[in-house]
Amino acid sequence: MMKLTNNEAQRVINCLDDVLARLKVVSYVPAGNPDLDMVVALENDGGAEATVAALQQQWQAEENYLLARAQLASLASHGRHHHHHHGHGHHAAPQVNPEVVSAVHTSVRALCRELRRNPVACERVTGSGSHELRAPESAFGSPEFAALTQALADLTKVAFQKLATTVEEEATSKALMHELVERERGAEDERNALSATLALQRAERAKEAEAVDELEEKLRTELAVVEASTEAAKAAVAEESVEARQEAEDAHSGSSGELTAKVDKLVAALAEAGEKHREIELKLRKKKDNAEQKLAAKVAEYDAAMFAKADEVRDLKALMAEEKAQLDALEEHFAKVDANRAQQAEEERVLLEFRQKVADARGVLDKAATRVQKVARGRAARTLLKAATKGKKGKAGKKKK
Repeated sequence: MMKLTNNEAQRVINCLDDVLARLKVVSYVPAGNPDLDMVVALENDGGAEATVAALQQQWQAEENYLLARAQLASLASHGRHHHHHHGHGHHAAPQVNPEVVSAVHTSVRALCRELRRNPVACERVTGSGSHELRAPESAFGSPEFAALTQALADLTKVAFQKLATTVEEEATSKALMHELVERERGAEDERNALSATLALQRAERAKEAEAVDELEEKLRTELAVVEASTEAAKAAVAEESVEARQEAEDAHSGSSGELTAKVDKLVAALAEAGEKHREIELKLRKKKDNAEQKLAAKVAEYDAAMFAKADEVRDLKALMAEEKAQLDALEEHFAKVDANRAQQAEEERVLLEFRQKVADARGVLDKAATRVQKVARGRAARTLLKAATKGKKGKAGKKKK
């Protein structure tokens, strides 16, 4: 089956929306006898003659349809009564004349066209105008008509979703639906298995409950026996306790006199001890007062010594501050003296190094002069030696000639 195009799909959706809009408008049309107030209101608005004519035609068609249905209902009732007496077979129920039904359809379509053509009249009929004129219960306000309207609205949504869905989306939806169905089947199987397990466990629990009931009955029997023995033991204990209580009362009355005598002696001893302790307390209070007075004197003496020491400390702090100022001045002076001495020593060291360099230079010059003199004397000696040697050679030559 070929898929509709977008325009065709939109045309189908528009047709369904138009049908819903018409049904909504028709549902506000008053039913039964003509509504004179609405007719007067439409005539006062002006330009609604065609709408009034369509309304009157609609009311007439509805009245004819209702009369036809009433006649058919009367005939059907009479026919059922006649058939019941004569025992005839079942016959098909008569239908309303198709011309009457067609007249209702035609009047409805004409009324919808007129109301859509005249917005003022439409507002007047639907009660959405400013006059707030609501129509009484419509012939189309029945539960069946409301169900039809809701079914058409749902059909519109489903058609829009179906027509707007692509082939791929539809395939995906089918696959998803198949997967969900398979999951549901699996869940159903699991539920059945769990139900069987639950039934088995319930049977086991029933057996256990039966065993527990038997054990409970046995324990109740044993408890009754124990309670009976306990009551007998209580009676015996009560008799023994009466005897023991009587013996205890006798012993108590005998020991009570002795204890009373002891209490009297102890009260007398307590009074005597209290008197002694009172005297000791007075002596200790006197010692305490003397000690407190001595302590107060010592504290006053200590405070005076401390105040004197505090004055000495303040004087020493003042003297220390003054001497510190002098020390800072002397340190600054001696620092300057030390700096001068260091500078003088540096200058003497530099001067001594300069003198040493001068002395070294003079020594070098003296050595150089000595060498120069040696060289000069050597040259002079060689000159003289050459001269002397030359004179000797000349004389020797003349002798040979």
